[in-house]
Amino acid sequence: MIDLDRPEFFIQVPGGQEFGPAGPDLLRQWAREGRIPIHALIITRDGAPGVVAWQHPVIGGILAAPPTAQGPLGVPDGDATGGLIPYKNPKALLGYYTAIASLAAMLLPGAGLLVSIAAIVLGLLGLKAVRAQPRLRGEAHAQVAILLGTLTMLLNVAITIGLLAIPTILSV
Repeated sequence: MIDLDRPEFFIQVPGGQEFGPAGPDLLRQWAREGRIPIHALIITRDGAPGVVAWQHPVIGGILAAPPTAQGPLGVPDGDATGGLIPYKNPKALLGYYTAIASLAAMLLPGAGLLVSIAAIVLGLLGLKAVRAQPRLRGEAHAQVAILLGTLTMLLNVAITIGLLAIPTILSV
């Protein structure tokens, strides 16, 4: 018979190593912390046979319970898009779409240059937001916005210089 008020419990793990003595409160704490294997023996000093931990009246209920999460439960990171569209980082997303639009805006050199610059700025802001809060995601979208915005900006500058040089070339 186990005396539950007796603070003389010892834990014998499946390698023969013993830990203790421990009172009921400490035994419960160790069980909650996962420090007692379910097949360990809980023994007392009086020579009574050991009881398997998962059947022990003090900690059996704790060890038999399903695992619990510590702290507040968070919202899962996944979403319907599988995380491909960083809707939580609008700067990176807008920068990405602005960079794509800057390809079409190259047909209008002045407007294309402004759209390219906007894509670069939004991409940098989106990248800064991802670095500050990695859960936002959108690093790839921000990088595309920066790279494509820079490329279209350089092309817009080249096109503008070329258009300005045409009258000079034709007058020669």
